[in-house]
Amino acid sequence: MAQGSAGNVQGCWRGRYDAPSSTTNVWHLAYGSNLSSSKLIRDRGIRPLASIIVTAPGHVLAMNSAGVPYSEPAFASILPIHPTAGGKYVQLIGIAYLLTPEMYLRLVASGGGGIAYAEIEASAEELAEESAEKERVCIRKLIREGAGESGMPPAYQKYLAKLPTYQPPEQGFRKVGAQLFLAFWVPVMALMERITKASLVGGREEAPIWVITLVRTVVWVMWFHHDYLHAPIWGRGDGLDEFISVEALNSIRRSLYVS
Repeated sequence: MAQGSAGNVQGCWRGRYDAPSSTTNVWHLAYGSNLSSSKLIRDRGIRPLASIIVTAPGHVLAMNSAGVPYSEPAFASILPIHPTAGGKYVQLIGIAYLLTPEMYLRLVASGGGGIAYAEIEASAEELAEESAEKERVCIRKLIREGAGESGMPPAYQKYLAKLPTYQPPEQGFRKVGAQLFLAFWVPVMALMERITKASLVGGREEAPIWVITLVRTVVWVMWFHHDYLHAPIWGRGDGLDEFISVEALNSIRRSLYVS
């Protein structure tokens, strides 16, 4: 990928993007769990034609894609750098994978079929060479260790290492609350995943609009249940109460709903 050339980026914010043609290879920018070769090759069965370490000017990593409370409450996404940020941010670094149209469709489908992420076009600049393959496990560990195995700049690896990690409760009252929540919602989300996969037939890239609406509504209901019914009794399942006050948390929630 030449400096300034465009690459496909999956991001959790709105953007217009024209999907690649059925005959054109496409660059896809990985910044989350797909940094790990084991996740991309072993789990998703995708072996890229080429890979390059790049930085994406104007974008930062954000752990703000909704997951499941008490388990993996957030997944990796990207955000445009806010105009008021000044120099107080760490510019996104990722791996650009060159994919065939078939690989790209499989990647989008395996990432939720358009439910959790939007496709946008962004520019990227080459940084360094790729490196070895290793086996990885959970989301933040996949990101950190994927960054290490691909030989990303040490400063960016240190930044990733400092990202807070949610630890599920292991004992006492809060563990009981987590188990109760997950006993109900894990089967529900597993059903949503089966419905999504069943809708992606015939090489379809995105799930039908009714499936997207259904799954997003279920996720919203799950987090509403967590925020207003479960968490006030059993404690939060996203770790936020360990980092900020309840007043600040309520302020953030109100600003999100207003926007």
